[in-house]
Amino acid sequence: MPLPQQLIQFKSSDKEWHDKEPDMKDYANMPSPSFIVISGPTNCGKSSLCKNLIVHKNKPYTHICVFSPLGEDSTEYSDCIDCEMITDVRDANFDRNDRNLFIVEDCDIKSMNKEQRSIISNFFRFECSHNQVDCIVICQNMFDNLPIVRRVCNICFVFPCHDIQYLHSLSKLFNIPLPDLKHIFKYIITDKYDSLCIDETRPSVRLRKNIFDAIKI
Repeated sequence: MPLPQQLIQFKSSDKEWHDKEPDMKDYANMPSPSFIVISGPTNCGKSSLCKNLIVHKNKPYTHICVFSPLGEDSTEYSDCIDCEMITDVRDANFDRNDRNLFIVEDCDIKSMNKEQRSIISNFFRFECSHNQVDCIVICQNMFDNLPIVRRVCNICFVFPCHDIQYLHSLSKLFNIPLPDLKHIFKYIITDKYDSLCIDETRPSVRLRKNIFDAIKI
C-alpha cells in the first residue's frame, strides 16, 4: 500500500513531553474495531485527519474502501493510499482475513432517499460487524446523519463549533456537561484546524485536543 513519504504533522503544544511519554505516541493508532466519526465544516482538515489515522495504524489496512453517498468519485485519498472507490454501498466487499477500513465521505442523511438510508444502516449494522471492518464516517454535522452512526460511534473528532444546539446534542450523546463543552470550544479548541477527540476506547484520556493533548476540565 503506497503511503506518503512524510506523515502530515499533528499539532502538538508540547512535543518534548510527548517524546518522554511513549504511550502518547500510540494515541493516533486507533484500536480495532473502531467506528470513528469526523465532523466539521468544509475545509477544516477532516480528510487530512482521516489520512493521518490511516498511516499511523500500527498494523496497516490491507483493504480500504471509500464510499460516496452523493454518487461522486472522490480523488481525496488517491495521493496517499491505495483504495477502492465505490458509489453504491452494495458494491463493498470485505474479507474477514483482510484488515478492512470503510470510509464514508460526505455522509449526510438529507442527501439520501429512504432506500439508501436503509441499505447503509444495514451495512453498518451487519456487514461491518460480521467482517470486522473499521469505519470512518466524515460529515459536516453528525446529527444530520443516520441514527446508527451516533449509536455505534466509539471515537469522535469534532472541529470548532459554537452552535449551542449542536453542543447541547453533543453533550447528551457523550454525557459531557454542556458548560465543559462551551469552555473547551471557547478556550482550548480555538483554531479552525483544531479538533476535539472524544475517545470512548481510552477512558483515562477520553477528551483530547488534536489527538495527543489530554484535556482536563
